[in-house]
Amino acid sequence: MGLVVFAVMGIYLLISIGVVKGVIAYARKNAKSPMLWGWGAALVLYLIPFWDLLPTIVANGYNCKNNAGFFVYKTVEQWKQQNPGVMETLSMAHLPEQYRIENDKTFSRYLLPDGTLLTARIDVRNELGYVEYKKTDGESGYQLNERFRYFRTSQGPGAIKLAREEEVVIDAVTNEVMARQVDFRTATKGKIWNTLNDSGWKFWFQSYDSCYKSHPQKFPNGGFHKYIDNLRTDCTPERQASALKKGIVVACR
Repeated sequence: MGLVVFAVMGIYLLISIGVVKGVIAYARKNAKSPMLWGWGAALVLYLIPFWDLLPTIVANGYNCKNNAGFFVYKTVEQWKQQNPGVMETLSMAHLPEQYRIENDKTFSRYLLPDGTLLTARIDVRNELGYVEYKKTDGESGYQLNERFRYFRTSQGPGAIKLAREEEVVIDAVTNEVMARQVDFRTATKGKIWNTLNDSGWKFWFQSYDSCYKSHPQKFPNGGFHKYIDNLRTDCTPERQASALKKGIVVACR
């Protein structure tokens, strides 16, 4: 499909050159400014596919500078000081077996009294990879252990091909926001064979570049993922060694 897109763009370029030449010839024949008419036609033909390129670049630069970043409201050490001895007791493998409603080789599901649904994903090595949660209000994400959860939200892209992505980690008991990360990236929705409104053919926007790359100073100390790694209590060498003796081991990155 990529070759088809490039072929179409090549054809469009040839048509554009022909149209500009035709407009210039018309201008000369009718005693009008060939330069003005030629550049005007070229601008219109450029804006048909690229009208949103400059606004997206400007919006991306502004948001990366002013709105993106990693924001810590409570460090892991501060949480430990306020909750002495608790961190050492937490584990992703502490699943509420009394609320289990479904079990399979690759997952187990638990329905908590407040309506929250937990899904524990287990791989072929019998390692617990991650635990998903979904609340009755529609919020969904991942449970690191009994106290910490994190979720992602995404907005856009719309007319401007810029997507906003936010990751938030919370204390599940107090609902306190511990940290969050906001990032922006140029992106398009859909594919060319879906709807043209999704602009899936605008391959120049399909990039993995983000504010994390262009403004690394906005994401100190490794950013969000380094922060949640410090909350993954199962991934300490001591906890991993202990888990080997008990059966299911939590898979760590």
